[in-house]
Amino acid sequence: MERVAIYDRSCSGNVSITVERLKSFAEQNGLTVTEIYKDERYSGLNENRPAYRKMLLDAGLGKYDILLIRGVSRISRNITTFLKAKKSLEGKGIRIYDCEYGGFLDAVISEVRL
Repeated sequence: MERVAIYDRSCSGNVSITVERLKSFAEQNGLTVTEIYKDERYSGLNENRPAYRKMLLDAGLGKYDILLIRGVSRISRNITTFLKAKKSLEGKGIRIYDCEYGGFLDAVISEVRL
């Protein structure tokens, strides 16, 4: 069974509702949520977010196989930062599933809307 980490970020406040929706999505698809990372009140332009840094660190420790997000802008609002994180995760064998996009982001990135 594939292990899933959930990541969400919001600059305006609480991410609990989104995290609950992502947990429900994982359960409905037979995925085990092993890690949840939440950055509340952090801009998507800021790379120095505690949960974001831990999510990247835990990727290197093999704590999850899939990163579940609700949109690429949750990882970053800067395309260079997003692509750097995507490359780092994929280099560790982790796939990113975007529930907003409706699929894995290992497809052509030009289809993803920021």
